[in-house]
Amino acid sequence: MRQYLEFHPSLCFPDTEVSQLSKDVIPWGEYRMYFSGCLQQQHQSNSSKFLLGEHSPGYLKAKVSSVLKKYCPQTKAIILLRNPVDKVYSYWWMDLCKSRHNISFAEYIKSKTKGDVMSSAYYYDQVANWLKNFPLSKNQVFIVKSETFFAETRQVLEDIQRFLDIPFYNYKPEELATFGSGPLCVKRLGERPKMDPIIRKSLENKFRSDVTKLEKLLQRDFNWF
Repeated sequence: MRQYLEFHPSLCFPDTEVSQLSKDVIPWGEYRMYFSGCLQQQHQSNSSKFLLGEHSPGYLKAKVSSVLKKYCPQTKAIILLRNPVDKVYSYWWMDLCKSRHNISFAEYIKSKTKGDVMSSAYYYDQVANWLKNFPLSKNQVFIVKSETFFAETRQVLEDIQRFLDIPFYNYKPEELATFGSGPLCVKRLGERPKMDPIIRKSLENKFRSDVTKLEKLLQRDFNWF
């Protein structure tokens, strides 16, 4: 998501993933330095609105929403949610691609049962915590399915521009190209194999209750399973 938003002239992100807001003690001076380039760009911008942002998948489950409510109550957050089964599978493939392991997916999920990979795919508590600090009624949280974003990238980016209330930017076709580690992994390992249907069914059953609670919370169907 970040790579697409960076094309917008009214948005700026640090060059690296910051992840400072999830620390127990936030080094505000160090945190501000990450945005020095953005602040300079903001000063030079002719845009009527200029927003600073950052991204970190870990922010969804950390206590970040409480920190932002206290120190930056005007925050607007974009939450991208992927089918939890596909998310875990994607983590396995990415870790394999980056030579972090050389084990099967079945072995991988056994090794990650109590780890961050599996816990991050249980969305209900994470999203509920964000909405406790930034209720949907305040229009400060935009939640979109990854599958929708992949299939309708231009439309979702237009929706996000309206959500952020920034000038409209018409993305060039080449700016909507696929980002991330996918193309690199295909080059290194070939096409990602399909998941064993028995394992998929088992994981769907594992996540089903959490997804049901999430759908009730947001009053929408995700149609993942």
